[in-house]
Amino acid sequence: MDSIPDGELSCECNYHIYIESKIVPNAINTKQLTEHKKLSNPAMGNYLIYLTPDTKKPDALGFVEWPPQ
Repeated sequence: MDSIPDGELSCECNYHIYIESKIVPNAINTKQLTEHKKLSNPAMGNYLIYLTPDTKKPDALGFVEWPPQ
């Protein structure tokens, strides 16, 4: 694996939830994000949760859930 998220929740037989968090706005490392996205595969039960204090959805995240403004 080329990336190490900040955390992981898993049940070996059902799912893996990878967690990456940023504590300051505009701190997304696009190379790291690209590698983390490779871990995500909803069809296989693999998900990435990316937490950021950014007030506007960063373009680098692509299609993601974002709170309404």
